Amino acid sequence: MTNSMQLLPPAPTARKPQLSASSPQQPCRILCVDDDSMGLEFLGQILAAEGYAVVLSNRPVAALRTNLTRIDLAIVDFDMPGLNGRELLLLLRGLRATFPIILLSASAHSLPPPTPALFSRCIDKATPAHHVLDVVAHLLATRQAPGQLT
Repeated sequence: MTNSMQLLPPAPTARKPQLSASSPQQPCRILCVDDDSMGLEFLGQILAAEGYAVVLSNRPVAALRTNLTRIDLAIVDFDMPGLNGRELLLLLRGLRATFPIILLSASAHSLPPPTPALFSRCIDKATPAHHVLDVVAHLLATRQAPGQLT
C-alpha cells in the first residue's frame, strides 16, 4: 500500500453484508488504521470478503480526514508513528465520531488503565480472524460504543 488512504469495496462473492446506519442501502463501512501496510491490507481483504466496505489508512493523521459520518466502525492499531491508537481514538471522539472503535494490537492486553476501557473492544493481533469478524459483526449489530452494556 503506497497511498495513505485506500477504499476496498465489498468482494463480489461476499456474504450479504450488514447495512450501514448512515446509508441504509450501502454495506457497513469500516475504517482500518495501522502503519503495518501488509497487516492492514490483509485485514481489509478479510473484511471485504465478509461484505464490508473498507477504508484503509496506514497513517493515523490521514485517517482523521476521512468523512466520519460514513463510517460505521473503526479498527485501529496502538503503536503507530505520529499518533498512537489512544490519541487517534480521542481525536476521533473529539470530531464527534460515535461509532465503535476496536483496538487490534500486539500490545492490546498490556496497556495500562484506563486506555483499554476507552475502546469498544481490545483484541490481540494474534487472535484468529474469525473471532475478530465475530466481534465486528456483534458491535455493528448492536451499534455499541464504549460505555454501553452488552
